[in-house]
Amino acid sequence: MKKLVVVVEDDELASRLYQFYFDRYGIKSFISDNASEIIDFIQKEKVGLVIMDINLTNTFINGQKVDGLEFTKFLKNNEATKNIPIMYVTGTALNYDEHTETIYNDSVDVITKPIINFNLFIQKINRFLEL
Repeated sequence: MKKLVVVVEDDELASRLYQFYFDRYGIKSFISDNASEIIDFIQKEKVGLVIMDINLTNTFINGQKVDGLEFTKFLKNNEATKNIPIMYVTGTALNYDEHTETIYNDSVDVITKPIINFNLFIQKINRFLEL
């Protein structure tokens, strides 16, 4: 059974674009910016990859506003979700510093938006869904 991809994205247009390509390539997915929904979903389903927007602006855990890095930290500190690979997406250029080092240490890949080559993006996703 092929695993699912979970996308944590609070931009409606980006979410629709992901859904369009996932449908086109037959990838089962769950897309949301609601942390509680995502956490519940991940704990119940067989998830192969989480695609995490670094610059979340409207996502909350326990009433606390979190960005993608903080949400990742939450997932990595949870026994049920700590081993799920994280692929970050960001619309912000990354300059090297300790913050960037944390991003690369916590993730399997970092993709810059806008995503130009969706074929390559889908290939990268499929590596994790077929494990």
